Amino acid sequence: MLSKRVMASEINLEKGMEDTVNFKMIIEAVWGYLGIKYKLDDFKLNIHVQQCLVYRGNNKLIEILFQNLLENAINFSALPELRQTVINVHVSEENAYLKIVFNDNGIGIPEQQLSKIFGMFTVASHISEGFGLGLYIVRKVITKLGGHISVKSTENEYTSFTITLPKNEMIYLDDLNLTSKNKKLE
Repeated sequence: MLSKRVMASEINLEKGMEDTVNFKMIIEAVWGYLGIKYKLDDFKLNIHVQQCLVYRGNNKLIEILFQNLLENAINFSALPELRQTVINVHVSEENAYLKIVFNDNGIGIPEQQLSKIFGMFTVASHISEGFGLGLYIVRKVITKLGGHISVKSTENEYTSFTITLPKNEMIYLDDLNLTSKNKKLE
């Protein structure tokens, strides 16, 4: 619990740094870190990041975001006897936003709890050992990044989070095409 409270405090201290965020690398690194803490043999993680997508933001905040989403999916996974837990992460550009869709086929969230899950110390299920800080931290990161999060869930089936972050921080490698720009200047 202490580490989660420290993480929540770190969000306030982070500046709006403009790092180039490599989503796939961050998600894989977080997954590797969580593999030390949890047995992940019964989990399948699928990561899809739109090609040529470069997002300028804060690597630490993105890492905190995915650490909490992934840990939440692990903590609220279905029993391995029922089904293999599959976690899907899709990162793409959509209209004026960066869109992150994060879903899993875990135990889901009861409908009456959906409006409360982003509150501090809110635990939607007592199946887990969680402290109710993970999704609070997720919302706090997204707010700091100027974004929005929504959730859909069916109990005993799935949970899906859709995160949107402002596009004005995003550029494409193809748009930079520095070699052809330099040739035009010559």
